[in-house]
Amino acid sequence: MRILLNLLPDEKKSLADRRMRFRFLVWQIFLLFSLEVFFLGILIVISTLLNFEQKHQELLGQDFNRFHEEEKKLKLYEEKFRTANDHVRATAFINKNHYIFTNIFLLLDRHANDAILLERVATKDWKLFLSGTAETRDALIAFNESLKKESCFSAVNLPLSNLLAQKEIAFQFDITLTEACLRDIDL
Repeated sequence: MRILLNLLPDEKKSLADRRMRFRFLVWQIFLLFSLEVFFLGILIVISTLLNFEQKHQELLGQDFNRFHEEEKKLKLYEEKFRTANDHVRATAFINKNHYIFTNIFLLLDRHANDAILLERVATKDWKLFLSGTAETRDALIAFNESLKKESCFSAVNLPLSNLLAQKEIAFQFDITLTEACLRDIDL
């Protein structure tokens, strides 16, 4: 058992009791203030982190929107290329069934020199008819030989009557064409 003996006068007892209560009250206020400061610090840290995360998400959203716009542009370009490729395929299919005389003209241009002047080029079936003038007989013979060496021409006929004159020779060629040359794009 514990016996408490307090020999202080009543005024001092009440003063000691008030001081004790005041210290307790100050201690409680201090603890409450400390907790408020602690939780306020946590809230400030969380608010800072949330602001940082919000800015980061906004940047990601902008990047996403930019990439989304780029993806739309890419899909638009892909669609344009797909359409262009379809047109090219359709054109190639049409061209596959047609004869390409540009190749023949390129071959004639490759073999003709300044001494040969082509005045008329005509076709019928697989025949090519050329007429023109040559400055000299040697230039006409060289032109005839170079045409005979060409694989696109199966037969090259130059009438002997064209070789009678020495200069300013009017000539005519009858050339038989191969079908592969009229269809081949890569000559």
